[in-house]
Amino acid sequence: ISKRYYLSKNKFQLSHEALSQLHQVSMWYSEEHQSNESILPLQLREECFTNFSRNANSISNLQRDVVETFQSLPSYLGISVIAEESRCKRTGYSIDVLIAIHQRQVAVEIDGPCHFVGYSPNGATILKQRQISLLE
Repeated sequence: ISKRYYLSKNKFQLSHEALSQLHQVSMWYSEEHQSNESILPLQLREECFTNFSRNANSISNLQRDVVETFQSLPSYLGISVIAEESRCKRTGYSIDVLIAIHQRQVAVEIDGPCHFVGYSPNGATILKQRQISLLE
């Protein structure tokens, strides 16, 4: 049996990886067709979103350094850290740091070396940047 699905209670179930990929494909489809419609039935779409949102993340030393730098900035700049490792409610993606700049929320992604192939972002990083950048 492929890692994309497994046998459970005598029926096939999609794996964690497959549900996450379906969620990303669904977001891509909606973006490409400039539609709020999904290619997935509602129950499957909700299962994919929930599954995708459960992806575990680890905080890198680089991320800790960036957060500490934001926190050390003088208050007159109007920049404050709201949250680390928060979840985007629309996409399910993890946001490394959410900051406020004069009461406007800004998502900050901290992409270290594992997000790149040579000097170019890898595929997962490009997709996340694209899907997050479309949010307003």
